[in-house]
Amino acid sequence: MKSHCLLTPLLLACAAASAAPKAKALPAAPQLSATVAAEDAGWARVASPVVDYKNDGSAGAQAFAALVPDINSYVHEIARGVVQRLYKSPADVPAFQTLELRIREWNGEKGSEEARDGIAWKAGDPPERIIVNVNTRWLQQYAAKGGNMADEVKGILFHEMVHAYQHYEGMHPAALESLADLVRYQAGFGYAKDRKVGGSYTAPYKTGAFFFAYLVEQKGYRDFGPCFNATAKPGSKFPWSWENAIGACAGGGDVKKLWGEYQAWIPTQKK
Repeated sequence: MKSHCLLTPLLLACAAASAAPKAKALPAAPQLSATVAAEDAGWARVASPVVDYKNDGSAGAQAFAALVPDINSYVHEIARGVVQRLYKSPADVPAFQTLELRIREWNGEKGSEEARDGIAWKAGDPPERIIVNVNTRWLQQYAAKGGNMADEVKGILFHEMVHAYQHYEGMHPAALESLADLVRYQAGFGYAKDRKVGGSYTAPYKTGAFFFAYLVEQKGYRDFGPCFNATAKPGSKFPWSWENAIGACAGGGDVKKLWGEYQAWIPTQKK
């Protein structure tokens, strides 16, 4: 006589579960190597100043505040983008403790260096307090002409934060400005449509910056920015001149020849 085994609903459920194929385990998240993690922490350490934020509440300053709800993360992101384009290692960065960020309307008072239509300035040197002052009147004017205020704000701060972190010794003031605009462009806040034929490699701001960008992007001198910055490192005794600095960072090439090639290349680019 055959015996019958009666399975309760609970036993049936357990049996079904044991018979079902097991779900494939998700792969473990990739882990950073100890070296990469340490370097990442190093960049964060040198690009995370205390932010002393001063907003004057003017119309432009209120617009800035609406664009930047988390000022600390915003500043630290920009600072990191700057130092990683100026230096090859966190150990080389002249970090500073505090960034005083002033977002205020300039009224061009008599005796003031803050012209009504000025844009921004930076003061101070590492390792103490750096001051960056941005004119909200300029931001409003820029937006009124159809410009993207969010991009302009970030571009201005990239430029000024380069001045906070870059080397200065012996470098021509126009070269300092060109390097700052190079980093701004590399960060995505300078525009190729502004590139024009003419000028000189010794011209500041966009003119010099776009020539530097050409050396990076078209001639293959990928480390031009950090190299050019290093020519002004304190104590380096580099015999600074436009020709020496650009040549040293562009494979020893003749600067006038490189400039001529760049000028010939500009008209070949679609606007």
